[in-house]
Amino acid sequence: MKKTFISLALFLTLLLTIALQAFTSWAGNAGTPDVKKADSITYIDIGIYQPNVENCYEMSVADTVVKQDWLNVYPNPNSGQFTMEVNLQKASKSLDIHIYDIAGKLVFYEQNNINGSHFIQELNVGFLGKGVYFIRATSQPGNSFRTHRLIIF
Repeated sequence: MKKTFISLALFLTLLLTIALQAFTSWAGNAGTPDVKKADSITYIDIGIYQPNVENCYEMSVADTVVKQDWLNVYPNPNSGQFTMEVNLQKASKSLDIHIYDIAGKLVFYEQNNINGSHFIQELNVGFLGKGVYFIRATSQPGNSFRTHRLIIF
């Protein structure tokens, strides 16, 4: 038992020495660790060094301006009867309406022919149960789409 304890103590001392050497070389000898001894315990304060961030640059990409009112659903929440209004940025030939339940299952689909950029329609999906749904409008051609949360109570 004593041999195992001594072997373990030597192994840990060797491991600590290697880690200390690796740290001081990594830190570029920026600071010498503070070693303190108290009784049979050795404390080593290695410190934490912050990387040099003086030569870092901020980079950003401009956001594309998107018309915020592309898809409007009102009233929301509703009892399953609501108005859907779409204001497209470009004229479109058709508009697909998909409604998905919270699990992502398609529960309603309708394709509408439109010739222009504005579409408004009353929808009645009262057959759907109470819950949260997602309505997605997709314009063709161009495949522009928006998704809006729909709450049926």
